[in-house]
Amino acid sequence: MEKTQFADIKYMQLKTNEVRRLRLTKDYKQDYMADILGIEQSQYSRIEKGECAVDFDKVLKIAQILDVNWFDIVDGINSQNFYNCKQAGHNNIMNNYQNFENERKAYLAQMEDLKTQISELKRDKEDLRNKIKLLKEVKK
Repeated sequence: MEKTQFADIKYMQLKTNEVRRLRLTKDYKQDYMADILGIEQSQYSRIEKGECAVDFDKVLKIAQILDVNWFDIVDGINSQNFYNCKQAGHNNIMNNYQNFENERKAYLAQMEDLKTQISELKRDKEDLRNKIKLLKEVKK
């Protein structure tokens, strides 16, 4: 699993009702989830009941299993512009996921525009080469 800039956050609280709802929607048993996470079913049950916080790697795995973004299952992130996670005497600040998604979409659109411009420039370059070649032949 790919590490992100949030990997230094040790523990997070899940939206337990949402995780349970998603799991049941997919018809996954707690045993199945626990097996993929490499933990006991009883430990997974405690996670889903909100009796313990979850480390970031497990949050990512749970999100991957349930086919959702991790922001959607972590308590407190979607509803705030910034989420402060106090840990080891300092704050880690995460931008709101929606702002990130909007910015990502804008960059992707800009990249597509640039790809189109590059293709057009390559065609122009080839046209100019052909014209130069014709001019050289005419000059002879």
